[in-house]
Amino acid sequence: MAAASSAYAGEPSPSTKHPISVAVLGGYAINNALDSHTNDSLNLYGVGFGVRAGYTLPMKLYLGAMFQYNLGGTWRYDPNTEYTGRVMTPGAEIGFDIDAGRFTVRPSLGLGAGIARGDLNLNDKGDSFNFAIWPGMQLLWNTTDQIYLGTEIRYTFIFTKDGTGDGNANAFGGYAVVGYRF
Repeated sequence: MAAASSAYAGEPSPSTKHPISVAVLGGYAINNALDSHTNDSLNLYGVGFGVRAGYTLPMKLYLGAMFQYNLGGTWRYDPNTEYTGRVMTPGAEIGFDIDAGRFTVRPSLGLGAGIARGDLNLNDKGDSFNFAIWPGMQLLWNTTDQIYLGTEIRYTFIFTKDGTGDGNANAFGGYAVVGYRF
């Protein structure tokens, strides 16, 4: 019975046979930043897309890098004042691949930079570079040994320079993943 439950019974998993992987991802993240001028809620994340590349060691430990860019949004205070905000998160990731037949479950943790970019009236630009971590979980469907499709959920914590963080740049996101293993 055990052989029927796994499509890869007796065979190495796709991530072991093809340890190098690249993927693109796209989705949406929800952020509840507060505008310091109006106390209105802003979403500095919104629609996002990214790329990921990594290597899976024989013991199923995944080591990689990821870059995520969220488009954010634009808010108008009055006819002459508007604010545009968005967030980028480049960094390293570590995860562990759990084989479940044609699926791989990968809990992971990312570490890197949380870069919040804000533009006031499209001419007063400012970037905020801070430490970020993003724990997450991926569910990958191994359509073949080399191609996979999946979903990912993650929560991004961005800390201010004093290490406390005020929660304004933290976000919960869900993404679709399309990848290829070499």
